[in-house]
Amino acid sequence: MTDALNIVDGVRLARSVCLEPELPRQILTGEVYTAINQLTDDIDLGITSMTAGTQIRQLGKGHELIELSEEKNLEAFKKDTEAWAKSLAEDKEKKKYGFVDVESVKAVPYRSPARTLYNMG
Repeated sequence: MTDALNIVDGVRLARSVCLEPELPRQILTGEVYTAINQLTDDIDLGITSMTAGTQIRQLGKGHELIELSEEKNLEAFKKDTEAWAKSLAEDKEKKKYGFVDVESVKAVPYRSPARTLYNMG
């Protein structure tokens, strides 16, 4: 990612920052050189938008963000997304909106010592 800065005028960070809010600072300080590679299809705008919105929602709730570079977390996210989509379809009054609530993975407070446990199981 940092090598691309020598070739292009800009690098897309928005969706990566949804998972790693401190990524720009970490790149500038040399702590990291690339974003975490999530297992979602980067070309599927629907799923990447849903993922990003869900991760922002988690951050807004003060939770660690679900790391979709791990297969078990991706499967949990898919399960919760299916339940969310079903609840939207059943909402006859059209009062539901927004993004998925991650319920299949235990929520851990953002920046807590248990952060690595959240992402590891």
